[in-house]
Amino acid sequence: MDLPFRTLHARPARLSDPSCDFSSGRLKQIIRTPDEALSWSEFRDIFRVGIPAGTYEETVYFLPIALHDMRLRPRDSLEFMSGVCSFIADNIRRLEADSLSLPTMQAITAVLRAWTSRFVVTHYDADACRKKGWTIDHDDIVENSQEVSELVADLWRYPAFPDLADRFIEDLARPQHDETRSAWFLEYARATLQGYATWPGDLNMVPTKSSRMIPRLIQDRSLLQQHYGLVIDGIGAATPSPTYWHDLRSALGLNSVAQQRAVP
Repeated sequence: MDLPFRTLHARPARLSDPSCDFSSGRLKQIIRTPDEALSWSEFRDIFRVGIPAGTYEETVYFLPIALHDMRLRPRDSLEFMSGVCSFIADNIRRLEADSLSLPTMQAITAVLRAWTSRFVVTHYDADACRKKGWTIDHDDIVENSQEVSELVADLWRYPAFPDLADRFIEDLARPQHDETRSAWFLEYARATLQGYATWPGDLNMVPTKSSRMIPRLIQDRSLLQQHYGLVIDGIGAATPSPTYWHDLRSALGLNSVAQQRAVP
C-alpha cells in the first residue's frame, strides 16, 4: 500500500474503547481486518468524532491508511473524514511530537489535489430526473464537489491546520491559465453561494475557524468573470451538459463570453 507516511506506532493488538461506546465484537472485527481491506465502515468507528475507538497510540497507526483511502475513494470519505479531521485537531500536539504534523498536512493537501485533478460534470435531463424521483427538469452534478466542500468545511471546523483550507481555495482562485483549477474555483463559489456547501463565514460549530479570505474571493465578480473567460472555450465547450455553464453563469451573476468581450 502506497501510504503517504508511516507512524512510529505498531499496529495495535486491540482497541481499548476509552469511552466505552463500542461492542467488543465490533472492536475485534476491526482489528482482524487487514489494512488493505479496511473500508469507510471501519474508519468511521476508529475515528468516531469525539469518541474514537482507541487511544491516540492505538488510533494513530490507522491515520495514514485512512488518508490513503480518502484520496482513492472520495465518495466513501464522506462517512469518516469529519472523524479524521477531529482526531487530528484533538491530537495535533501529539502528532507534532511524533513528527507527523507536517506529513499529515501534506497528505490532506494531496487528497484535495487528487479530488480536483479533473473536472467532470454529469447531466441529468428531465427523464433522468424523473427516474430518480426528482421533481426538477434537470440537474448537473460535479464529481467530488460535495467531498471537496465538506473537507474544506471540516478543516475550518477542526482547525489543526487553520490556514490549509484558505490556502487551497486561494490557490484555485489565483488565475494560472489552468482550466481545471479555474473550473473548480467557479464550482466551489457556485456551491457555496447557492447554499450547497458550508458558508465559510458562518460555521455554527465549536470549535470553529471562520475564513475571512474565502467569502471575499467567491464574491469577487471581476475575479469570477476572469476565471469564467479562462474555461468557457475549453472545458466549458467540452462539458457534456447543455445546462451546467449557463446555470453557473446565472448563479454567479456573470456575463456571457459575448457580453464579456463586448465590455470595453
